Amino acid sequence: MAGVKPAPPIPETPAERFRPLVEEIYDWVWEVDEHAIYTYASPRVRDLLGLAPEEVLGRTPFDLMPPEEAQRARALFAPVMARREPFPLLEHTMVAKDGHLVTVETSGWPVLDAQGQFRGYRGVDRDISERKRAEQALRESEARYRALFDAALSAIFVEDLAGNILDVNSRVTELYGYSHEELVGAPLSTVVPEEVSREHPEMAEEVLRTGRLAAEAWGRRKSGEVFPTEVSIRLVQMAGQPRVIVYVRDITERRRAEDALRESEERFRALFLAAPLAIVYLDLEGKVRAWDPAAERMFGWREEEVRGEPMPYVTPEEEATFMALLARVRRGESITGEEVQAYRRDGTVIELSVSTAAVHDSRGRQVGIMGMAEDITARKEAQQALEQERAFLSSAVDIIPFPLGFIAADGTILRTNRASHEQLWGYGPNNWRMVKLLRPDTHAPIPEQEWPIFRALRGEVSPPLELILAFPDGRELPILLTVAPIFTGGQVVAAVWAFQDISALKQADREKNEFLAFLSHELLTPLTNLSGWVQAARQTPEMTEQALEVIERNVSRQRQILDDLLDVSRIVHGKLEIEPQPTDLWQAAEETLEDFAPALKEKNLQVATQPPPEPLVVNADPRRLRQVVGNLVSNAIKFTDPGGTITVSATREGEMGKLSVQDTGKGISAEDLPRLFAPFRQVRRAPEIGGVGLGLALVRGIVERHGGRVSAASPGEGRGSTFTIALPLAGS
Repeated sequence: MAGVKPAPPIPETPAERFRPLVEEIYDWVWEVDEHAIYTYASPRVRDLLGLAPEEVLGRTPFDLMPPEEAQRARALFAPVMARREPFPLLEHTMVAKDGHLVTVETSGWPVLDAQGQFRGYRGVDRDISERKRAEQALRESEARYRALFDAALSAIFVEDLAGNILDVNSRVTELYGYSHEELVGAPLSTVVPEEVSREHPEMAEEVLRTGRLAAEAWGRRKSGEVFPTEVSIRLVQMAGQPRVIVYVRDITERRRAEDALRESEERFRALFLAAPLAIVYLDLEGKVRAWDPAAERMFGWREEEVRGEPMPYVTPEEEATFMALLARVRRGESITGEEVQAYRRDGTVIELSVSTAAVHDSRGRQVGIMGMAEDITARKEAQQALEQERAFLSSAVDIIPFPLGFIAADGTILRTNRASHEQLWGYGPNNWRMVKLLRPDTHAPIPEQEWPIFRALRGEVSPPLELILAFPDGRELPILLTVAPIFTGGQVVAAVWAFQDISALKQADREKNEFLAFLSHELLTPLTNLSGWVQAARQTPEMTEQALEVIERNVSRQRQILDDLLDVSRIVHGKLEIEPQPTDLWQAAEETLEDFAPALKEKNLQVATQPPPEPLVVNADPRRLRQVVGNLVSNAIKFTDPGGTITVSATREGEMGKLSVQDTGKGISAEDLPRLFAPFRQVRRAPEIGGVGLGLALVRGIVERHGGRVSAASPGEGRGSTFTIALPLAGS
């Protein structure tokens, strides 16, 4: 209408003014009332959850979460809302409309009205799913890196420029003996000998100057052992920081191999100089490069006269034959036993048997020809000697007391000796693959392709290996196996194997440990008693007399143990001295029984004696004879329970005087009887029974030194035992 002014525009509220901004930002902006019900949702909720804003209104955030997440979130948000506090950057999971899970980061602030009354929360949700996935991928990447780092065959150090260790892989801890925690933060000099660090400062300078270094150096284990290493060092950037990566390989075995190679070369040179056959090394043009002393003796020319010249022993008539031989070798053919004529310096003709082979460098290129020549007569003589040697070796192989055999490259057993048939319980060339090899530590079967004999057929040389032979019937045999490849013309044509049955060694080792344990106990007990009674005497003077008696008794006990040990040593080494004289065997027994009367009474043992009908005079050392009887009586007392009976009897049997000590004690099993008199071995017994088990070894050694014999018998465990010595009567 004309003359009517338009109404002024209604001013925008702050909420209306900022709404376009709120609706355009990347994050989802929302508001909830005091009951946590959405009252506003920006359009970005569609990008986040696939829901329209109107689909969110009237619901709570907990309605959009997985049930278990909602329960946790209610417990978390309830106290915050009760206190009307803001909650910055809380992470939780929500369920999108299509069902997939979305990880969000939520921030919220309380909303107050004009009167300051709490009306709810206003906040922002940000989708951090991609970030979470990236973080997880980073963790997995770091885990893969760590796995590769630890799986590396080389020991790897990571250090800073100051030489401080920042990280190591597991190979480092295996190689140097330190734990990861001991090395991280420590200087690299911890694993480097001091003299290496002092003598080679230029190594660090080289790394800083060029960024890399490869060298051989020495490492030092935690134990102090120094060993050779091959070191590769790189200067790199890690997370923007300069870092030094040190790769270390233990080259101990390589050094040993190099030493072995040098030794082999020296042996070859010695063989070359000492060989009885003429050895000539030619270049590819047929000129002499090496000429051994045997060639000088055979042909008459000295090496300095022929070096660099064509073969002097080839006449014009034979030159074509020799050149044809060289051509065959250049084509890769190895020639063995070719018969040709040649001439000595004095013009005499000799018949040669020539063998040649090409010599190659490390790249496989042919660089020369090695030739060997011998006189036909010498060869025939050598062949005859070889046949004799083969017959000798064949016989020698059969009389070797341990199993030995040869296996062809195709796995066929070529030959085994007599001991193989005896100790392999019938498993021979036709059925040997039925036997299994087990590892001694885990008892796990070794795959056949990894058996030492098959590894030898592949050219490997291994040290003697301790293994277990397992037979189909369940029997097992611990062995020490040695194998070696046999080469012909550079090819493995067979392997030789031999093994030793180490059952006895294993048993001896166990018995040695048992003996040492008993010996330690027996030596320590008197010392403990001595120490205790010395302290008692010091603290309680009135006990001095009793302490001295105990000390004297324990000193005597320890002296007896040491005397027994020395006597056994003398017996083992054949140095036991005796002073024989006519001695009444029964009288020696009676005197010994008198010495043991207190021990017999203390244990309440009965003694029955059966003297001989006539004197039994033997030519023996009286002291040693009483030592023998004393050990037998002592054993009987030790192994007989209180109330038992010990019977000592003597009689004549032909030209021998016999003395027996019989008890009603613990008896001996049939398994233990054969082991009774062996030095440093013990029969199984209860730990409370003292002694180091030398008595019966002494008995046998002394009796046999007198030309007698000793025996033991028992019906079985718990049924007593009888020990009998027999000595030649004087004058017989």
